[in-house]
Amino acid sequence: MSLISPHRALPETLPLQSELGWPALRSLAPQKENLGQQLRSLLRPTVRQLRAWWRDVSARSVHAQLAALHRQHDDLTLAMRQLTRPHRAASRGVPEGRVQKLVWVSSWQTRCGIAEYSRHLIEALVGQTSWQISVLHDDRPTLPQVTALEGVSARSAFTAAMGTSVGRLALQIAVEDADCVVVQHNGGMIPWKMLAELLLHPLLVGVRFVVVLHNTADILRLRPALQQQLHQALRAAALVVVHTQRDIGLINAFGLSHVRRIPQGCPSGGEAAVPRKLLPQHAPVIGCTGFLMRHKGVRDLIRAASDLRATWPRLRLRLVMSHYGSRGSEAEWRACKSLARKLRFEDHIEWHTGFLPEADTLALLQGCDLIVLPYQHSEESSSAAARMAVASGVPTLVSDLPIFDDLGDAVGRVNHVTPGGLPGQVAEWLHAPLRRGQLQARAQTWRALHEWEVIAEVMAAAINRLPPPRRQDV
Repeated sequence: MSLISPHRALPETLPLQSELGWPALRSLAPQKENLGQQLRSLLRPTVRQLRAWWRDVSARSVHAQLAALHRQHDDLTLAMRQLTRPHRAASRGVPEGRVQKLVWVSSWQTRCGIAEYSRHLIEALVGQTSWQISVLHDDRPTLPQVTALEGVSARSAFTAAMGTSVGRLALQIAVEDADCVVVQHNGGMIPWKMLAELLLHPLLVGVRFVVVLHNTADILRLRPALQQQLHQALRAAALVVVHTQRDIGLINAFGLSHVRRIPQGCPSGGEAAVPRKLLPQHAPVIGCTGFLMRHKGVRDLIRAASDLRATWPRLRLRLVMSHYGSRGSEAEWRACKSLARKLRFEDHIEWHTGFLPEADTLALLQGCDLIVLPYQHSEESSSAAARMAVASGVPTLVSDLPIFDDLGDAVGRVNHVTPGGLPGQVAEWLHAPLRRGQLQARAQTWRALHEWEVIAEVMAAAINRLPPPRRQDV
């Protein structure tokens, strides 16, 4: 377009008129003394229309870019699954016969993340192998709403956190006469001393143990005598399994080399909606999930959400946080409710505190715009709650803590101590639908490579490749 001189009439139409819907600009024969006023009068409605057009085009552009991004990542995910298929097929091709009967020591069908971990893995293993699997679990009551797995026997064999029941558990394992015993270790269920005594029990000499450690950091805090006993016991195991590279470094520093990293799996989940542009009149939904414990930072999230009402007055929290069955969990729930009342925010919170089936949890999370897990601290190696959030398909933010390291760029990070704190960081993500869409797409790729079926194939291959058992009469 040529420059417009005060002494020239404006053209009747502009090149962008048909695209933007601008009205034709009439010719202008200004007087020198009121040129500025006439130009402002002329351009004011045009600028308003331009801004309205830009908002509309921007919104459509964001959604178009997000849709294209998801198509690209769908193609990438499919390609990566195809690429890894030969490896997964090879794991199934390991000669059968080395393992035919497997004993699995774990919590089972109860309110426990390890119980869920075991159930997912065993369910996948049943479909991939011809193994006969028996679960020996602690004697806590099982949940009636959890259905039994077909082809898997399960029975109580020890008392949680009671070292005196190690003899009972050892006898149950010996009676099974299994080819391999997988022990899911958690300090609250099987204390370290109990684990050491089990692995070194005279009834179990020559048994091939695979020990899965869900928390390795505690080893460094044990008494030297117990560390020495545990070191001897873990050396006797056929394989030690951990979840992260940080765990491998710690176990190697502990003097053990027969260690394998097998990450936690992730539910297949579903597809969440494409992130939307959130205007002040909208009602964003922020979610959080996991067991309700003080260190999960739920009160911090309630404060942050309350502050965000300044931008989104209709904002809501959806807390899919089941009670852990402990006094600490109940106390935290009461503290959260009290804080919400103090902030006059209680009507903006949806509480779902029951131990829900996985499908129900995922359905609730998929109705959120953003999931935030603002943990204050944790000694666990990895987070089952974060995997549930990622499985939902909703963009997820987590604290910048080692427990979330294995999720890589599938999640965003928040840091409580940065300027602006938690509210400002959450607001940045809510204001950026394209950024949330990119995060969503990365999480989809990560999830495809960490589905339980994939992790079970890796576990099956590791077990099948164990050296033959050393049978000894006792």
